[in-house]
Amino acid sequence: MAHTHDYQTIERHAVSNEAGEIGIESAEIRKCSQCGEEAIFLLSHGKWLPLYDNSTLTEKDIMLA
Repeated sequence: MAHTHDYQTIERHAVSNEAGEIGIESAEIRKCSQCGEEAIFLLSHGKWLPLYDNSTLTEKDIMLA
């Protein structure tokens, strides 16, 4: 069942000097309170962004794979 994830921070990590030089300010692991899915988020230029796009696949996508 599809839903909008409600992520809560479970871990916050420091970033290396090299990551800071390219604009990454912080990193967090977040967990959805509804389904338990975990995702990594990066803070860059004042905005939190997911490290990867975990969009839901449709049956058509699965068939094409």
